[in-house]
Amino acid sequence: FPSHDMSANHLNAKFNVASTSQTTITNIENCLKRCQLSVNSYIAEPYASALSCLSDNEMNVGTLLIDIGGSSTSFCLITETKLLYVGNAKVGGSHITKDISTILGIGFNAAEKIKSLNNSLLISPIEERESIKFKLSDEDDHNMVSVTKAELRDIIASRLEELFESVKSVLEKSGVPFFMIGNIVLTGGV
Repeated sequence: FPSHDMSANHLNAKFNVASTSQTTITNIENCLKRCQLSVNSYIAEPYASALSCLSDNEMNVGTLLIDIGGSSTSFCLITETKLLYVGNAKVGGSHITKDISTILGIGFNAAEKIKSLNNSLLISPIEERESIKFKLSDEDDHNMVSVTKAELRDIIASRLEELFESVKSVLEKSGVPFFMIGNIVLTGGV
């Protein structure tokens, strides 16, 4: 619309740019078209998580939201209610399960059950010596796996340490100043 009442010498804008491959977008849209659905807009997954689980205060103080998923971890930094950064680390809950499976010499499904039922990283010194016993099959009572709570905690903690170091590395490479992070919130299926 033409307007003769407005004029300016400068126009400024700030944008958040997040990119993905065109193939990813096309695949998503094609799948939805088969269901007679269309895409109205896209939102970065960690930002959607932040909008759903952060308080107003957390959205203002500079919160790093880390969303730990099955195969990867996504994260975003929000400050003053604005999305500042979105990133991804290639470590997730399935890597923890694989570690448990490999170290205990058991199947992936059994390792997932052990992880899901006994995944606390905060255990008392008395609990550290407690054994977790898991029957590998219903038919054979002799086929048991035993691991102490401390051993399981150490397996999980070492992979989580790698995950957090990976997030830190991505943030360092991006140039995000760490002083902007006043809070860290963990969320996700793991």
